[in-house]
Amino acid sequence: MLTYTIASSPATLALLTVSLSTLCLAGPSLPERPFNVVWNVPSRTCKTKFGVDLNLGQYDIVVNPGEAFMGPYISLFYEKKLGMCPAYHEYHLEQAIHGGLPQTVDLAEHKEKVADDIARLTPDADYQGLAVIDWESWRPLFERNFGKKDIYRKQSEELVKSRHPDLSKKEVKAKAKEEYETAARALMEETLTLAKSLRPGGFWGFYLFPDSYNSPGSIRSRKGKTYGCPQKIKDQNDRLAWMWEGSTGLYPSVYVTYMFKNMVNTEQFVRGRVTEAFRVMESRQGQDIPIYPYMWLRYREEIEYITQADLVHSIGEIAGLGSAGVVIWGASFDVNSKEKCLKLEEYVRTVFGPYARKITATAAECGERECSGHGRCVTNYETAISHEMMQGAGGLEQAQALQVEDFPDITQLTPEELAALDEEEDAPFFQADDEAEERAGPNDEVLEYFQQIELQPGREGVSCRCYTGWAGDTCATPVHEEL
Repeated sequence: MLTYTIASSPATLALLTVSLSTLCLAGPSLPERPFNVVWNVPSRTCKTKFGVDLNLGQYDIVVNPGEAFMGPYISLFYEKKLGMCPAYHEYHLEQAIHGGLPQTVDLAEHKEKVADDIARLTPDADYQGLAVIDWESWRPLFERNFGKKDIYRKQSEELVKSRHPDLSKKEVKAKAKEEYETAARALMEETLTLAKSLRPGGFWGFYLFPDSYNSPGSIRSRKGKTYGCPQKIKDQNDRLAWMWEGSTGLYPSVYVTYMFKNMVNTEQFVRGRVTEAFRVMESRQGQDIPIYPYMWLRYREEIEYITQADLVHSIGEIAGLGSAGVVIWGASFDVNSKEKCLKLEEYVRTVFGPYARKITATAAECGERECSGHGRCVTNYETAISHEMMQGAGGLEQAQALQVEDFPDITQLTPEELAALDEEEDAPFFQADDEAEERAGPNDEVLEYFQQIELQPGREGVSCRCYTGWAGDTCATPVHEEL
């Protein structure tokens, strides 16, 4: 218990009253534990419209009150919900929204709308949750706008030509790139700066960044041999240093493609992306910021929920690398009928929920045991469990028997098809309205084996990612910053 002696002057009491009021009004923060599983699915309708209760709280899943999509723990700002994000209509490219290009946006007007949107969508000035900006129509680096996004390069060049008709083709491209990237940076950077000033307690960052472009299709198209982030992409990410410096949270995407089903590469894919997020985070000048990769509970091309193995390979790898947590995203399409809500409830109850509770407890116990309660474990523990599970259920042998030839020959695709395939990993969120086949039911053998797993002592090779203010191999040494 802390005891304070306070002077009783009117001025002091008035100041104390204001301070206490501020403290009492502070918004709820995320649970203080090594690893959080955060729910970002618009599943409120399951209960309010269809009478299906997911009971997320019993699995230690962090969820906004009433399962609201925007709330005190997490808020996701789509393009239409924050400011005046420029874009060309996805299906009608001739239709420009807010000018179409970053170069044409009125920055002052944009910032005014950003302020209004933040005040409306996160009314608590003491907001302390995850604050994710989801702008996916274009990329801030000129060369990353390929496939459907190529229009941003072409229109940037047309804009230069209209202003400088005397320039050569090479000069037009160079100037278009310079103008585009300068404007894109200003738009994103000033949006972050304004958002942080309005809600300084929030963990602000852009969804999808950093990206590694290490999907199976991308790797095969360039004949790569590893799922690690290619050096070329690392160099490009280094050019986005301004974004990492301006962010207070990082939100890469680890959506699992159907190509991974029954393969043993899921954890390598996830590791490549999360490792790159840590690399850019550690390059920052300031203190460390939390990393919360986004994942989907189903394969991005299918309605089918991801297998137990892919669930462990994804979340287990994210936790094992020392991430602050994982964000589970879902589309309104996933919960727009009672049948879909019932399937989601079954998956949460039998597969996802128990594992979310287990991984949260595992991370907490390991952090307390190995990192003195002042850091997160970095270990291959969950990866080892995932392999052990698969071997115990016979799934690993089946996965290893699946050959690359079982998939279409990437080398036979046209350049346009390759561009579209390379774009698969950063495609916009799923918004289709088509019905799909029922997913496969849970594998009882795997589930039974998983439920028998007990928390074990630390394994050799475990290290710690210390929280700010702590250092040492076991995070037992306090760090006193000089004032």
